[in-house]
Amino acid sequence: MFLDNALTLDPFTFNGGTPTTVAAATASANVYDIAGAGYGNPITGVNYGQNAHPSSVFGDDYGIGSYTDAPVILVQVATTFTTASGATGLQIILQEGADNGSNAVSTWVNVATSVTIPIASLTGPSSLTAIGATPGLNIYLPFPPRPPGLALPRFVRLYYQPVGGSATFSAGAVSSAFVLGQKTSLSGSAVANNYVTWNA
Repeated sequence: MFLDNALTLDPFTFNGGTPTTVAAATASANVYDIAGAGYGNPITGVNYGQNAHPSSVFGDDYGIGSYTDAPVILVQVATTFTTASGATGLQIILQEGADNGSNAVSTWVNVATSVTIPIASLTGPSSLTAIGATPGLNIYLPFPPRPPGLALPRFVRLYYQPVGGSATFSAGAVSSAFVLGQKTSLSGSAVANNYVTWNA
């Protein structure tokens, strides 16, 4: 699995970052700009092959895997979640936004929403340094193609929505990023004993 710091939405502790605390409904710490200029920054043009796109119309559909495999978003629980007011779980929402002409987003659009992840599953690592420590929960979310009728997005972020009760947490933090490559932490763990041995 490949993880690039430039594709990080919520910082990771392994590179000195501070994961995003989720106490109530919270947007990811960073917004990813598909154009590469950064949220709020102008671009004069992005050249893909023979096509130059001015910033006023720039957008792309990462979900179809235009230039490489379609990316996956990894969300990693960095601090175990505990409820403050009856919250029973967490939904993770992928939001996209078109450039409003000022290198920003006027309205974020929900393009994909996870199932509600029960609070009992939102466990962080048992240790950040000990060898053999239990890792935190890793959640892999596929990046979907652009829904029909929506403008091509320039900006992408995540939105964390507590579910149940008054929907707040007393503790809980996440790290997240776009990733490519094999999800090694899932190898052999998703489905147990899904095979039959052959007798020679």
